[in-house]
Amino acid sequence: MLFYRYISENLTNYINAGEIEAGTPDFDYTQLSDDEAKAAREDMVNTKGFFILPSELFCNVLAKAETDENLNETIERIFNNMPLSIKN
Repeated sequence: MLFYRYISENLTNYINAGEIEAGTPDFDYTQLSDDEAKAAREDMVNTKGFFILPSELFCNVLAKAETDENLNETIERIFNNMPLSIKN
């Protein structure tokens, strides 16, 4: 869980910093729709080595954890769906 939280926050901070630097000071990746975020998937996999949709970020899953009767399955699905780039 700590690893999941770390990579979620790492990706969010990276994307937010880039958008703020590009002139969008109120940008918050955690609030983006998954459809809007998909455009950055390939670039993030190439740059960071992984990609997580906003709805699958740790903070957003945690916010729904109390009502998620299948939380273990939700987290498993997130990791199974996460595109990764294995670089040597």
